[in-house]
Amino acid sequence: MTVLSADQFPGAEHQPLAYPGLRPDFSYIYFQGNIYEIKARGETYADLWVDEATGQVTLDTFLAARGNPTFGKRHAVLAVGSNGCPGRLAEKYAHQPEVALPVLVGTMTDTAVIYSCRLASYGALPATYLYQPGAVAWLSVTMLTSEELVRMDKSERVGQAYLRIAVPGKFHVDGGPKIDNLTAYVDRKILTYQGNPICLKLFAREGPDWPVMDEQEVLSLVFDQAGLLLGEPIEKRHRQLLADKALRRQLIQFLETRMSASTVNERGQLVSA
Repeated sequence: MTVLSADQFPGAEHQPLAYPGLRPDFSYIYFQGNIYEIKARGETYADLWVDEATGQVTLDTFLAARGNPTFGKRHAVLAVGSNGCPGRLAEKYAHQPEVALPVLVGTMTDTAVIYSCRLASYGALPATYLYQPGAVAWLSVTMLTSEELVRMDKSERVGQAYLRIAVPGKFHVDGGPKIDNLTAYVDRKILTYQGNPICLKLFAREGPDWPVMDEQEVLSLVFDQAGLLLGEPIEKRHRQLLADKALRRQLIQFLETRMSASTVNERGQLVSA
């Protein structure tokens, strides 16, 4: 039986330099601060099983036993940023102890995950979806009820920071079924360096010849390009960024004027600014 505390995988608000957050390398279901491993035994939804105290049960049995809608009554949303992190889900759904939320890991074709040209309140550069033919990303899909989706949309500031759009293709759960009718969060403004987007290292598997970086690397790049706190370690730069509003304004202005040469349209496609 694999049951772990979500606290073992802190969210980005607690560890912004580790964005998009730590996560297990297996599919899981988040419930009451813990995660239970989901195992795929075949290529249908009925072949998804959960480890629990009494042994293995089907995913739908696990959900129904806790008063939650079954798999077929949920919305599939790509977690292209921190939403695949158990600690981030704990932050977002702590006030809803009844929530049992499946998170499935696998591959998504024709998909790249790139950095937004926006600084989150906790001082990280967040991610956005991009439709990119030929690219392959290793991602998670959150399977949300209608109520959970409303909460997720609100936390992502849909209509202000992000759009949620329908995305083409199917998500292939590792060792299990394929999922379609997917949506993903898209930020219209993206970070560019030397004319290209920057991909998130955690998710990139195959794709175009663009820079691939983690959060510390991309923030260091932005600081360097802006000429701010040169030579300082990223941890010190980040602490000062959170403490100094003037520095924060400088960095945001630099991002918006010098590192946003392209945008993403409402279909998730890359276009010139």
